[in-house]
Amino acid sequence: MARFLCILFSCFCVLVAGAQNLESVFTVYLDSEDGREPSCVQVDHPINLQGITVHSDYVPTRVTIINGNDTLYSSAKSDAPFGAKFKVRGNTSAVVDKKPYKIKLEKKADLLFRSPKRKDKEWVLLAGDVQGQMNAIVGMQFNRVAGMDFSPMWSFCRLYVNGNDKGMYLLTETVKRNEDARVNVDSTGFIAEYDAYWWDEDFAVGLKDVIKFTFKYPKAEDMTDGQKEYFSGYLNSFLQSTSAKNYNEYIDVESFALWLLMQDVLGNSDSMGANLFFSKSDNTASSKMRMGPLWDFDCLGRSKGWSRQHLSNTLFFKQLLSAPNFAFLKAYKKLWNDNKKMYETEMKGFLSLFEQSPVAASLAAFYGENDYNKALKFLNDWFDTRFQWIDDNINTVIYQRAEFRDCFFYDVLGRKYSKGTPKTLLVNKNRKLYVTPK
Repeated sequence: MARFLCILFSCFCVLVAGAQNLESVFTVYLDSEDGREPSCVQVDHPINLQGITVHSDYVPTRVTIINGNDTLYSSAKSDAPFGAKFKVRGNTSAVVDKKPYKIKLEKKADLLFRSPKRKDKEWVLLAGDVQGQMNAIVGMQFNRVAGMDFSPMWSFCRLYVNGNDKGMYLLTETVKRNEDARVNVDSTGFIAEYDAYWWDEDFAVGLKDVIKFTFKYPKAEDMTDGQKEYFSGYLNSFLQSTSAKNYNEYIDVESFALWLLMQDVLGNSDSMGANLFFSKSDNTASSKMRMGPLWDFDCLGRSKGWSRQHLSNTLFFKQLLSAPNFAFLKAYKKLWNDNKKMYETEMKGFLSLFEQSPVAASLAAFYGENDYNKALKFLNDWFDTRFQWIDDNINTVIYQRAEFRDCFFYDVLGRKYSKGTPKTLLVNKNRKLYVTPK
């Protein structure tokens, strides 16, 4: 009974943590110098690479946040009429009409009004339709439920830019260094992004031209030659280790397994691009690279089987899943078996709380009952079946390596199979490579 009450209380605490954003929709005003809005220029990828991104210049702006009749925040001071600046952010998301924005304050503040410890200068206004925004809050909530080191918090807001109604947005935290509030790394560590847009950065590290590591901290212009050498050596050694099978010398295996498991629960079909974040707390040998948080949930619920990260040639999960030491696979399965009931209870509970919240009513009024209900139903239907699907298929999660040719699976009686099962042996050119674990 005591254990049950402890679990119940833990679930309640997480749900309350999510529910603090569900009471009201803020109104955010950005009033810029001379009424200007930031423009952006589309930049196409170099030949044989991928993606488009945008370049945008910051425009000075006054940021005002109102809740009902109360002014909660203003960046303007008597000696600084604006106190902030903003620009268009994003890659492909920035070329649509409803653009996302990045805000940079002159003085740190917590624009979600939690505590002084959560202050920062950088904030993001995420655009999208009702399904995209609902996907985003569910993804960020799952960050929190699953226990990622940093889980961005958010609030819905109605955005006005120079008096023009831009619609409903999500005001949220960015992934950046902040030892108190966001990603905790010291001055010798790093925050990196595995990034298909590396060609638009001044410094990138990687073994494949299609995708490389770029850096959120420190910025390329602030790095010393020694830091560049250290980051390059560490990250390239990690990428090589996924084939050499000594990857656990470089990474915190559980954080990588958790990231992939979260993608599987959410059914993310996006296996390329950006928003794959990594951090290393310092440059000591005892510090290993960790993965997270999850970010970018546009493709939530599109992978009916395992998420595409399992098979992506641009990532490294298929090597980790098939490593003969099974460290990654064991961590993945243990996370699921230890936490599956908690994941299901809390995510379904969060959707139930959201459905009854004042914010849900505001979304329904803004987007229309039909579109809002369709978005909510999609998420409820997804979680109603997803947890059971993973539980039913957890023993098939091992990646059968596509680069092997002339491979056959045999059981203990010597019978040949076209696919591996938990009781078959993979034989490649008469060599026994590994046994799929139970």
